[in-house]
Amino acid sequence: IKVNQNDGVLIVRVVPGSPAQRAGFKTGDIIKTVASKPVKNATEVQQGVEASEVGAQLEVEVLRNGKTKLIVVRPGAFPMENR
Repeated sequence: IKVNQNDGVLIVRVVPGSPAQRAGFKTGDIIKTVASKPVKNATEVQQGVEASEVGAQLEVEVLRNGKTKLIVVRPGAFPMENR
């Protein structure tokens, strides 16, 4: 997959049992926005998630197979077996 630096953040792995997996994120998705704010790196994605409330809905726009998709995720604790 070829991704330009300014085009978002590429998901290289989705942790089994994580809120991301339950929301429907897939390996290869490119995160474009978090809470309607454009993101360019993993730090900006993390900041967007941390600014949200645990259990509240967080909208994330991704690019999947050339098409934009809106995913609603509920941030939560990281699965214990993957820590």
